[in-house]
Amino acid sequence: AALDARRETWTLTAIAGDACLPRLGVVCSSCRDACPEQAVRFPLLRAGVPLPVIDTDRCTGCGACVGVCPTRALALHRTEGEPA
Repeated sequence: AALDARRETWTLTAIAGDACLPRLGVVCSSCRDACPEQAVRFPLLRAGVPLPVIDTDRCTGCGACVGVCPTRALALHRTEGEPA
């Protein structure tokens, strides 16, 4: 219920772009460490650098992950279905 109430307040969610360091083979988890909702995780892979997965159900769109990204690869986007 609390998550539903927050979803009504926030209409944004984070998305990691192509400049994300793990996508370039560099280990980084700044966004995960900054997320107060623990919406960013890095599932382990058999080989290679884990890539970020953003749980849109947990992400409140607060932007905590955006400011700490060293390559500015994260951005907030309007939640699908929300008015512009």
